Amino acid sequence: MTPIQMWEGYNPVKDPLETYIQKCNVLNDIAETEMYFTAESLKDGKIRVYSKMFAHKDWDTSHPAVLFLSDLNASSNYVEISEMLVEQGYVVFVVDYAGFMPDVENPTSFPDSLKYASFEEAKHNLKYMGESARQTPWFVWAKIARRAITLMEEQKIIDNEKINVVGFIHGAQLAWIVAAMDGRVNAAVPVMGCGHNNYGAKEVSLLESEEECCWVSGICPETYARFVGCPILYATSTNSLFANLDKAGEIMASVPSKNKCLVVAPRTNYQLTKESLDSILLWANSAFKGECLSLPSPKASFKISDGRLLYSLDTELEPAEIETFISFDNVLPPIRDWFTLPNPYVGQKVNYIVTPYDNTEKIFAFSNVKYKNGLMVSTSPVFISKKEFEDVEKAPAVVENNRIVYTNKSGLGSFSIESYSLIVDDAQLKLKTGPFGIKGVSAESGYLRTNKLTKSKFAAEKNSILKIDFYSKEPRDIRIQLFSFNTNKAYVAKCFLKGGERWQKVLLTPQDFKSDDGKPLTLFSDTQITLFKNVASVIINNIIWI
Repeated sequence: MTPIQMWEGYNPVKDPLETYIQKCNVLNDIAETEMYFTAESLKDGKIRVYSKMFAHKDWDTSHPAVLFLSDLNASSNYVEISEMLVEQGYVVFVVDYAGFMPDVENPTSFPDSLKYASFEEAKHNLKYMGESARQTPWFVWAKIARRAITLMEEQKIIDNEKINVVGFIHGAQLAWIVAAMDGRVNAAVPVMGCGHNNYGAKEVSLLESEEECCWVSGICPETYARFVGCPILYATSTNSLFANLDKAGEIMASVPSKNKCLVVAPRTNYQLTKESLDSILLWANSAFKGECLSLPSPKASFKISDGRLLYSLDTELEPAEIETFISFDNVLPPIRDWFTLPNPYVGQKVNYIVTPYDNTEKIFAFSNVKYKNGLMVSTSPVFISKKEFEDVEKAPAVVENNRIVYTNKSGLGSFSIESYSLIVDDAQLKLKTGPFGIKGVSAESGYLRTNKLTKSKFAAEKNSILKIDFYSKEPRDIRIQLFSFNTNKAYVAKCFLKGGERWQKVLLTPQDFKSDDGKPLTLFSDTQITLFKNVASVIINNIIWI
């Protein structure tokens, strides 16, 4: 079924909402109203939806509003985001579309016939589909979101002409659907979710292929994008485990809206950079109020000229700043390392000379262009394959055959910070000095992440031992997590740091890392991402294979 067929006959305003206001609280001048409403009535019961409205306590006239659709883990910190949006002048309506919100005594409930849409069922099988795409969690959740808009229209402090949708990760998937199918949506901002979630998909049978086609045509954002006519900004990150960066340009190209914008946060997974969040808010504060900014569309491409490989950027308007990122990793987006290309100059048309390595298979790049009005817009990511740059000038091959993974001489380039806060603070990542004046990498908060650890050829050897030097002033337990993107499994080793004014050497084998079911890791090379957890203010140095 097409999206039009999927939603044929559905009327989000027809049935009574049966609204029940549970309680109202005021905290820091923000009024929080908790309420329940009926999203759908069936023979075996009703979907009763928990929702929460945030607004300034003194508002008594209508304001622009935001329907906020969180991710299923609620890790996007909906309270923090809601309060930030209220400060920007919006009423915020948060919907527990799957019964997953934390600290809620009675979350959204579903009748037995729709149990597959409840969080406890859906979290294990987000791709469940019954006889058609209408029998999927996503279709049920999208209907709940559309019914929430109906409830928002009944609130006196909400301007019905300026109801907007913001979705985060799983909620971003829904934001695409709602923005495409509900004409009441004024503007939309999906964050880190654009469909195309089949990373590393294997060959499937004909039957599975037919089911996949039904799924994609009926419920996937990449299909609904072609029906989005309202202003839309899609924000994503280079290393998101959920949103495929390589598909960001594709989905934006399919959007017919004349006002669309792409913003890419570099070197992050779940988080936005301060620059990307500032641009989202600047764009939203015009689009959400019905006064959309005039947007340039910067474009990037690779080309060969005089035996050299060039990355060409056309910013369309005179830029204030340009930052260009490049990756030589022929791997899936979450495990790519990104480097900044120095600008030859800042202008409307810029050519960067790119020198591939002898063993480079594919090159990826994109630019973040900041304009004089303060808005940062990203180009669609582009790539070029080896067969296209076979004859250009190259540098000697880079082979990871060094036993040294990291020393303080490497600086901070191979590390990043990861946490569940909305914004990543790069200032929290530092080179700090430990005992004997020896420096190492450290994070003031959050986790330390690197993709470099298991790229060495020594990671594939059965007898490899990993040596890491730690300094911790106080005793503490830390965890080192190795994540396999191919199997979606995490393996964790627990280490105790004794503390004191000395460096502590830790030796680890693959067998020291265990999955949730207690199975040991076979080879370090079976994993791609390394996270050091509970290491705030701990200093790390000399990561070496022995």
